[in-house]
Amino acid sequence: MTRVIDVQPHQAKDLRLSARQTALVMLLLFALALVPRAWPSPVMTTDEQAFWVNRATNFLDALRTGDLSQTAQSFHPGVMTNWLGASGILLSEVVNGPDAMQTNFQAHIAAMRFPLALVNALTVVLAFDLLRRLFDTRIALAASLLWALDPFLVAHGGILHVDAITTSFMAVSFLTGLLAFHFDDPDGAGKPTRRGWFVASAVFGALGGVTKFTAIGVGGILGLCLLIQYRHNWRSWPRRAIAPMVIWTLIATVVWFGVFPATWVDMDWVIAKLDQGLELALNAHKPGNFFMGVPLEDPGPAFYLVATLLRITPWMLLGLLLAAVAALRGAARRFQLPLVAMIIFILVFGLVMTLQAKKLDRYVLQYFPMLAVLAAFGLVWLVDQLRDRLTRIQPALGWGLALVIPVLTLVWYQPYYLAYYNPVFGGSAGALHALLVGWGEGLDQAMSFAGEEVQNCDESVMTFYFEVASRYTDCGTNVHTLQDNPQGINDEKYLIFYVSQLQRGLFSRLIDAAAGVEPAHVVRIHGIDYALIYDTADLHYEPVPEDTFSDLAVFTNDRNDDVIRLKRWDLRDDVHVARCGSVTLDSWWEGDNPIAETYYLSMVAVDEGGEGVTRVEEAPGNVDTLVWQPGRYYHDIRTLQIPCDLPPGEYPLMFIIRERSLYWAMQAASGDGAPVGTLFYLTTLFVE
Repeated sequence: MTRVIDVQPHQAKDLRLSARQTALVMLLLFALALVPRAWPSPVMTTDEQAFWVNRATNFLDALRTGDLSQTAQSFHPGVMTNWLGASGILLSEVVNGPDAMQTNFQAHIAAMRFPLALVNALTVVLAFDLLRRLFDTRIALAASLLWALDPFLVAHGGILHVDAITTSFMAVSFLTGLLAFHFDDPDGAGKPTRRGWFVASAVFGALGGVTKFTAIGVGGILGLCLLIQYRHNWRSWPRRAIAPMVIWTLIATVVWFGVFPATWVDMDWVIAKLDQGLELALNAHKPGNFFMGVPLEDPGPAFYLVATLLRITPWMLLGLLLAAVAALRGAARRFQLPLVAMIIFILVFGLVMTLQAKKLDRYVLQYFPMLAVLAAFGLVWLVDQLRDRLTRIQPALGWGLALVIPVLTLVWYQPYYLAYYNPVFGGSAGALHALLVGWGEGLDQAMSFAGEEVQNCDESVMTFYFEVASRYTDCGTNVHTLQDNPQGINDEKYLIFYVSQLQRGLFSRLIDAAAGVEPAHVVRIHGIDYALIYDTADLHYEPVPEDTFSDLAVFTNDRNDDVIRLKRWDLRDDVHVARCGSVTLDSWWEGDNPIAETYYLSMVAVDEGGEGVTRVEEAPGNVDTLVWQPGRYYHDIRTLQIPCDLPPGEYPLMFIIRERSLYWAMQAASGDGAPVGTLFYLTTLFVE
C-alpha cells in the first residue's frame, strides 16, 4: 500500500538567495511593476480629468501661495494623491516646460501620474521583503509577481486617483502590523511588540487614511487579528490587543494631521469636506449603477463577489482554489496566523464596502494584494505536491515560465488594462452583462476618428464623459455634454455614446434619436464596444424650441458669484397623484460660468408647515456643476416617489439648490427678480 504524504510549503526546500540575488530579484520586481504602470498612455479616465488634475493643480497652488486651507481639495480627502500629483506637476515643469498643461497635455498627465506609479511599484518591492519575513521566499516571490502583474492592479496603479495608492499604503500598514505583533511566529503571542514595525504600520495606515478615509479601518482589522491571536487568553485583550491599537491610533492621528496642511489652519473646512464624503459614501452612485443586466442604484450584497471573480486572473483564481484545498488538507499550519489574517482583511473590508450603497469594482482594489498572497500560497503548495515530477526543471526556468502568461497578458491589453476581465467567467461579454463597464477608455480612439476638424476645434462633438474627450482637442471647449440642447445638435458634427451610459439608459431621448441608425464608427477594444459614433445629420431628433426658454428662477450664492438659472420645466404627470405613486418632472438649467462649487438640486414636496415629506436630490442633469459649460442647457429628469403612508392633501412642489460641500442653500428669485427665499414654488400636488 502506497502512503501519500502531503508536503507543506515550509517543509519543501525554500529559495535561498544571496544578498546579490535578493537585490536582483527586487530590481526585477521593481521593473515588472513600474514599466506597465508608468509607461505613458493615451488612455485617460473621467475622474482624473474631471477632478484630480484640477485638485492636484489647486493643491500645489495653495502650497505656493500659502493658502493652506485650499489643500483640502477633496472629500476622500485625497491628500497623498494630491501631494504626489503636485510633485508630478513639478516634474512636468522641469521636463516639459511650465506651460505643458496647455501645450502638451499628454506629456503633462504622464508626469503627474509618474510619482503614483513609482510609489505603487516600490510597494511591490517592499511587500516582497515583508512577505519573506511573514512566510518564505517562494511564497513572497509568487505573491509579489501576482501583485506586480495583475491587470486590475496595474490599470489603477498608473492612474491619478486614490484607490491604488490607498491600496499600497494599506497593504504596507497591514503587513508591517502583522510583523510588529509576531504573526510570522506561531509562538509569537506574548512576545514584546517590534516597535519599528509597529510605528511603520501606524504611519502607513495614516497615509492611507488621509488618502481615502475608509483606509484608516486597517487599524480595526489589525485589532481584530490581535483578538484572534489571543483568542485562548481573552483576559489579556486589554493589554495585548486594545492598548497597542489605541497607541497605534494616536500615532496615526498625529501623522494624519501632520501631512494634511489644511488641518493646521481651517479644521471647519476640512470637516465640511469629510461630511460631504460620508454623505456620498452612504448614498448610491450617481447617476445610477448597473448589475446583472439591470440599471439600478444599489447592486446589493452579491456585487463585490461578482466583481472580484471578473477582475481576478485565472491563475489567481486557481491559486485561491488550491489554497482552500491545501488548508483542508492541513498544509497551512506553519503559516496559519498570517493566512488567517489575510482572510480576515478580505472579509472585513469586503463586508464594509458591501454595506455601502455606492458600489464600484475599484472600491475593493484594497484587498487584491491579500488575494495575491493567498493565491501564491496555493500555487506554491501545488508545486510541492508535484515536486517529484518537476525535479528536472531548474527553479530559475520554472519562475521564468511563470512570468510568461502574465507578462504576455499585459502586453496584449496595453494600454487598455481596464478592459481585462476574467475569461473563466465570460471575459468582456460576462462583464458587459454583470458590471458597469468603461471609465473613459476608448474615447481616445473615438476622438481620433472624429478627425482633425474636431481636434483643431473647427467642428464640435457631443459625448458622455466629455471631460475626457475634451483633452484630445486643441481648445477643449468644442466637446459638449450629452444633454438635450435647445439649440439642437446640428452644431455638433458627431454624437458619441459611451458604453456605461448605454448600460444605464442615460439620455434616453438621444438614444431614441439614434434608434435604427447605423453608427458612423464603433470603437471596439477587446470585445467591448466602448463608443458608438453617430453623424448628427443621420439622427431623428427634435430639439426643444428655443423660444420656450426664459428665466423662470435664478438661484444665487451670496458667498461667491455662482448663478444657476431655471429656464423651463414640464410635469409629465397629472398633479393629482395617488399614494404610492410618483410624478416625473423635466427641467432645463443654465449656469453663469464659471461655477465654483458642486450643487445638488432637490425636488421636494412640503406640507402646510413647510416641512419636506418626500424629496429626490442629485446634481442637476446628473452633471457636476463644476464642469458646466457656457451656453449649454442641462436637461434634468427626476421622479418623486409619493410615500404610501402620506396623508391625503395638498403638497406644494418646490425646488431647492444646495452647495454639496456645506449643504448650504442658494437664494432663489423669480424671473422678474423678486426674492422668494431658498425654496422655489413649481406647482401643487394633490395626493389622493
